[in-house]
Amino acid sequence: MPQHHLRNRVSKNIKSLRLKRKLTQEKLAEITGFHYKYYQRIEAGTVNLTLDSVERIAKALQILPRSLFP
Repeated sequence: MPQHHLRNRVSKNIKSLRLKRKLTQEKLAEITGFHYKYYQRIEAGTVNLTLDSVERIAKALQILPRSLFP
C-alpha cells in the first residue's frame, strides 16, 4: 500500500471521528495542542503524522490509537 494512501485513510478516519463527536477542527486542534492550520493539514492528509501525534489525537477523541488505522 503506498504511503500516501495510508495517510489519506487515517486522515479520513480522524475527520469522521471528529464529526461524530461534533467537534470543529478548531476545537480539536485546541484540545490536542496543535496549531489550527497544522490540524487542517492533518485532515487534508498532507502531514506525515508521528506516533506521538496519533496518540494525542486518539486521546482527544477518547479512542485507542489503533482505531485511527484502517
